[in-house]
Amino acid sequence: MRNWASYVQTARETSGLSRSELAKKIGTAYATVWRWETGRQRPERAEIVVRFASVTGVDLDEALAAAGLRPTAKTPSRPATQEPPLDPELAHLHRRLQDPRTSETELAMIRAALRHLSSLIELDEQQRREAG
Repeated sequence: MRNWASYVQTARETSGLSRSELAKKIGTAYATVWRWETGRQRPERAEIVVRFASVTGVDLDEALAAAGLRPTAKTPSRPATQEPPLDPELAHLHRRLQDPRTSETELAMIRAALRHLSSLIELDEQQRREAG
């Protein structure tokens, strides 16, 4: 259960939420969040993980897998298509995200930075659409 425990704690801290705030936002008790983070319990139902992922901004499939509610099998490989090469810095981040030796803290920081950049891009696109 340690994987779920560290996953919850990292996601909560990255989101800037206290245990009480997280519990309130996902509709569970403080003690439940505490038991998750200490490895004493995992969620039994997927819907609580769905709310957790929504509140903390983590990937739903990843959260379900960490909670033991979805197999962690790799997604089937895509058909061979010619995709443009990644920018070297993005390729580095991609490798770090896939490396099993990357710490949960580093993973959370990379994901938070990418979410932030994505929100800035979406805001820019929205402003362009509104400007016509």
